[in-house]
Amino acid sequence: MRRRDCLIAFAALLSGCARVREALPPDARIDPPAGWRTAAHTGESTLPADWWKIFGDPMLDRLVSEALLQNDDIAMAAARVRLARAQLGQARAQRLPDVQLAMQGGRSRQVNPGFGIPEEQTAGEAQVQVGFDVDLFGRLRAASEAARLNLLASQHARDTVRLAVSTTVVLAYFSLLALDKRIDIIDATARVRQEQLRTELARFDAGYSNALDLARAQAELESTLQLRPAVVLAISQTENSLSGLLGRSPGPIERGADFDTRVLPVIPASVPAALLRHRPDIAAAEARLAASDKTLDAVRAAFLPDIRIAASGGFVGSTLVHVSPVKVWSLGSSVLAPLFDFGRLQSQQEAVLAEREEAAYAYRKVVLQAFQEVENQLAANAQFQRQYGHLLSQRDILAHTFALATRRYQEGYASRLDTLDAQRNLLSAQLALVQSRLDQFQSAINLMHALGGGWQAGTGSAVTR
Repeated sequence: MRRRDCLIAFAALLSGCARVREALPPDARIDPPAGWRTAAHTGESTLPADWWKIFGDPMLDRLVSEALLQNDDIAMAAARVRLARAQLGQARAQRLPDVQLAMQGGRSRQVNPGFGIPEEQTAGEAQVQVGFDVDLFGRLRAASEAARLNLLASQHARDTVRLAVSTTVVLAYFSLLALDKRIDIIDATARVRQEQLRTELARFDAGYSNALDLARAQAELESTLQLRPAVVLAISQTENSLSGLLGRSPGPIERGADFDTRVLPVIPASVPAALLRHRPDIAAAEARLAASDKTLDAVRAAFLPDIRIAASGGFVGSTLVHVSPVKVWSLGSSVLAPLFDFGRLQSQQEAVLAEREEAAYAYRKVVLQAFQEVENQLAANAQFQRQYGHLLSQRDILAHTFALATRRYQEGYASRLDTLDAQRNLLSAQLALVQSRLDQFQSAINLMHALGGGWQAGTGSAVTR
């Protein structure tokens, strides 16, 4: 009977080993394109880690630094890093011996089974127990490596959040500068139209103008003033949003240099293959995929026997023993192998295989999205530059048109309507020019974000094996 039990156990072990040979998910490797669709200066990206300083605005530098210290999303990401580091420490500790101190004692009264007389004793013992998992098939080693890679992924995820927060702060800051410029244009136009209304009112009182021209001047002033509340509201909402990123209560945000003095930076776009090393989200997805591989190794090792060595030693003392305390010790080992678990380990392996396949497709998605983001921003940069050039020419032409219409009206060769139309068109062109310039800055900022914002693999906290 004992021999048959051994044969059954051996057959079950071989069956478990055979079950681990499962097909791996599709390969997640991606061949990057040779170059970008949009013509761009390519090479190794030289963006600094503090890439926002390219714009040369000390106020912007202070706001980004404050956000990186106070932002709640970054704090939560840092907490997830601490959690992953603690889990790594726990996984590593599983590979080391566990040492425990066991002590017990007390007073007891019982009947001696040999003589049938009561006995009282004071007894106690103290032992040191040591246990060690041999990890012959690498289950704990694979679990520890998976925990290390998960920690690395969490650090890259934290860097991804930091990059997103800094990008959002810079975008919001330039939006505020553009909104301030809109306010300046609207106020300047309103002052001109107020002066025109006063002139038109004086001409009407003197009988040199009619009620229609006066009404048109009043309507144009109101049409300019009605633009201001929406811009003021946008400023308030943007400031409140930026305050939240800074970890502040809603309130005003200080500005630095004027929007017109900002200079667009020249951004070298890395070749597509280099992008895989320049983005923390890609590094995080790659680390998660590698961690799923190690988790799968650990799960497969669970099909195999687990060998554990245990030893203990100490002293036992009793008032019934003349020579007390007595030294005691033990040394032994155990082998634990799965026989019949009704598919528990198999189901666990299937679950990890599915998670690995999901991680592979997630990595592929992140890489393809990164290529797409860079392509989009390179194309946007090129087109926004062309648009800005046309709007700049249009603004200059309309400014000259308005000056001509004003002079012809003052000399009596044109009607007031021609002046108002020219001024209305000039205001629209000026506001469109501000928006186009903002589009260029936003596209440049988004391109720096798409390129990884100066992040380089290995610049974060080191994680050793």
